[in-house]
Parts: sequence; C-alpha cells; structure tokens
Amino acid sequence: MTINQNKSFKSVRELSDIESLGYYNSYETTNHLSDRFSRWSKAIVIGNDAKLNKGFIVDKGHEKGAEIHLVTTSGCIFVYNKKSRKLITVLIARVNQVKRLYTHCGLFAPQGILNNCILNSRKQLNKI
Repeated sequence: MTINQNKSFKSVRELSDIESLGYYNSYETTNHLSDRFSRWSKAIVIGNDAKLNKGFIVDKGHEKGAEIHLVTTSGCIFVYNKKSRKLITVLIARVNQVKRLYTHCGLFAPQGILNNCILNSRKQLNKI
C-alpha cells in the first residue's frame, strides 16, 4: 500500500510545538494503553533519549473525536485523544506510518527518524 492509498485519515494538520509539548507532558492514560503495556515499556526503553519532533492533529472520523499524533526522534508515535488529552497508545512506527503524517501536511519526514523506524522494524519492535 502506498501512502496515498491510505484513506484512514480524513484530515491531518500540523500542531504547533507549544501545543505538542502540552500533550507530550500529559500523564493521563486510557485503559487501552494499559492493555499494551509491553509495547509501551519497549517504546520507553528505545525512546529514552528521544525528543519530540512534530505533532499532528489527525481526524479519522472516530466517535471519540480527533487524535494528536506526536512523532519522536526514536521513531515512536504517541497517540492522544485531542479532547481528553489522555494518552491512548504508542506506536513503534513503520516508515510509512511516519511518512504519511508529514506528507499529508506537505512536509518531508526527517531521515534520521525514518532510519530509526527501519532499525526498529528490523528488530520487529513494531510487532509488539
């Protein structure tokens, strides 16, 4: 599947750095995240020295509203509910998962992040 064929996003908008940090510093989580504790734990380990790169507002038409997707330099995407500000899940992202966020906003994903996605995928961390 190419990035343009993915129709799960109704819209994607870039989030300001200040707004992104507000979500990134939120400590409330959903029950959904606790069900994925092993993935969350691994994301924390590989992202120990990661920095927040870019935030996006993503509308997938979900009944609970839009999501905030925060991409880190480690190749992880932290997904928050826009309204509640709770952390829903963390993705140890594949290259296309990162690229499509940037592409929808007319941006290029940083090569360092894409390289980390490749390394994480080779270790099959995205399958946790």
